[in-house]
This record gives sequence, structure tokens and C-alpha cells, in this order.
Amino acid sequence: MQRQIWAAASWLLRRRWRRGQTVAVLAGNGIEHAIIMPTCMHVGIPYAPLPKTYVRTAAATGMPARMLQSLSAGVLFCDDPTYLPQCGFDPVGVGDTTLVMATAADMPTRAQPFQTLLAQVDGGAVARAYAATGPDTLAKILFTSGSTSEPKGVLTTQRMLCASQQARTACWPFLRWSGPRRSRSTGCPGATPTAATTIC
Repeated sequence: MQRQIWAAASWLLRRRWRRGQTVAVLAGNGIEHAIIMPTCMHVGIPYAPLPKTYVRTAAATGMPARMLQSLSAGVLFCDDPTYLPQCGFDPVGVGDTTLVMATAADMPTRAQPFQTLLAQVDGGAVARAYAATGPDTLAKILFTSGSTSEPKGVLTTQRMLCASQQARTACWPFLRWSGPRRSRSTGCPGATPTAATTIC
């Protein structure tokens, strides 16, 4: 997957990015999504997932389109071409946003297939972009639920993500294990019967 991440990063870096632009993702869990997220974080381009379930239920209000507009998305990735009109997104009228689809099947005219991102690797450009990132680099924009008002994008830095992971390992020490081990008493992965029972 490292080669795919470097190739996708090379493709992103070849675009002319305006300050503040992001990569918006309208997709569920999938291989392409799993590549795009670390790609953005690796080279310092903010990644903004749009929850499909929420976007579907709020499409009639025009809120999803406003969410996308607030992101100043330079790239929008979608894993289902039929989902765009359902969510109020116009594939033709997205301005200078580059639309990337998971597959070429039933792809809108202006879109590009995800495989395009994996064609070439520019290792030097990726290395320079990675070196320019730091703890205060914006990594992710995570939207609130919108239960009381319109969803708000929460700016999340690399430092905040690292702090979150450190907190997890402090709360759950078993995350430090180098690999799963079998508990003699339960047969489940775990260092002790107590931990194994908790995990299982």
C-alpha cells in the first residue's frame, strides 16, 4: 500500500492547490478511502470525510452542498456515482473541484477514475511535502453531528491525532503488545484471563 500512497500523493501534489483547499471524501469504508486518508496526512493536505448516512438524510435541505462549499474542496472523492445527485451534488457544477470516482463505471463526464491517481510516483516531491509537515499541520476536518444546528467542521492537527493515539495506549495498555497471544484459560488473544475476557 505504501507505493499506492506515494503515487496518490504525487498526483495530489501535481495539482495547483489554493491555500485552504482540502480533499473531501464522500465514501464509506473501502480500499480507495483507506489509501486517500493516509495519503493526505502524509503530505499535509487536509482530509475531510463527509458521512454518507448524514448526507443522505439531509440532502433535501441543501446542507451537504453547503458543507462541501465550506471545505473549499480541491478534490472530491466519491465511491458511488449514483450517490452524487441523491446528495444534491452536481458533477457538472462543482467549480474547480476535481471529481474522482472509485471506478470508471457510470462515471460522470468531468470525473477521473481512482486508478489515475496511482499511475506515477514522484518520490522527491512526496519526500519534500512530508518533510514540510509538522505537529501543527492541519490533518483532518471532522464534522459535528449537526443535531442542534448545521454541522461544524472541527480542525484537527497532526499533534491532536498523535495525542489521541497516545491517550488510547495509556488507557488500554494491551495496544502496546507486539502481537496477539493466547490465554491458556480462555483461548482468546490476551496476556491475562482478565484482558482476554475484556477483548472477547
